[in-house]
Amino acid sequence: MDMHNPPHPGKVLREYMGPTNDVAAVASRLGITRQTLYRLLNGQNAVTAQMAISLEQVFKASARMWLGMQAEYDLWNAREDRREAAKQEMPGASSAWGSIRFRSRTRPGRSITLKRGQALISADKGKTKLQEEKPMLRTDANSNG
Repeated sequence: MDMHNPPHPGKVLREYMGPTNDVAAVASRLGITRQTLYRLLNGQNAVTAQMAISLEQVFKASARMWLGMQAEYDLWNAREDRREAAKQEMPGASSAWGSIRFRSRTRPGRSITLKRGQALISADKGKTKLQEEKPMLRTDANSNG
C-alpha cells in the first residue's frame, strides 16, 4: 500500500541526528560537506546508493531502508506530476503541443506552466521570465524559387 505524501529521507535523517542536529559532525562522519548534508536534509538532494551505504554505517539503519524511502518519495512525486498533468490537459489538444509543467523540487508548491508559444528564459530566486516565441519561417534549401 502506497503512503500518502511520504517524507523525503532528509526529513527522517533529521530525526536520526537527534536534538543536537550537529551538521558539521554528521557531515564529517558521512564523509561529505556540510552543504551536501544541508541539501539532503532540506530535500534538495536525493539519497543515492553510496549515500545510503554511508547512512547505514553511521546510523545503523539499513541502506535498503534509505533507498526505499527515496524510491517511495520519488514514485509519489512522479504520480502527482502525472495527476496534475492530466488535470491540466485540454480536451482536443495534442499532447505534443499541450502545456508543459515544471515543478520545483527545491521549493515545494511552486511550479511554472508553459503553454504553446512560450519559452522559459530563466527561473531563479523566485523570479520567472517568460517570452513569447516568434514563429519560425520554414525555408526549403532545395527549392529553386
